[in-house]
Amino acid sequence: RDLINQEPRLLGLYLAYGRTPWHVACEVGSLEILDFIKRALNAEEMKTLLSLPEPAGWQPKVLNDLLLKATMNGNLDTVQEVLRFAAKLEARDEAYKTPLICAAQAGHTAIVTALLRAGADISARDAQNQAALDYAVFSGEQSVVDQLLEAGLPRYEPTSPSDSKLFTYQVL
Repeated sequence: RDLINQEPRLLGLYLAYGRTPWHVACEVGSLEILDFIKRALNAEEMKTLLSLPEPAGWQPKVLNDLLLKATMNGNLDTVQEVLRFAAKLEARDEAYKTPLICAAQAGHTAIVTALLRAGADISARDAQNQAALDYAVFSGEQSVVDQLLEAGLPRYEPTSPSDSKLFTYQVL
């Protein structure tokens, strides 16, 4: 709170030389510190903190992991909150799936909507070279298929010179 309210010059130094405590907590996985900061600051202070520019190369691991978990579990409130706290839409799980891929595969239509509105990439592919639309079609999640098709068709880029995979999306 002192950094935000009383010492804007000190806050600028944190950003010039690295990360604020918020950035560090997001990167190293301390949910307790994030929760403490969130409870300690009022809405306006939190808004100021979240409006700070991201440090170069910043990867908020704790937020990304929480986003992926909430997406898989169908927890829309948590998804919206961590997106507001700057979780990365392009975060990946161990199978290289993005939150949009996870939501499409599970048929979580409200989460697919939230991720698309936040700017999720419909062309992102996992380690198996599958996009969110592929999983929605394979899972028979017609409402998710419809949502994704409204956002457009994913681009397909060969993964190697010998990759001759040609495919079409069969709408159920």
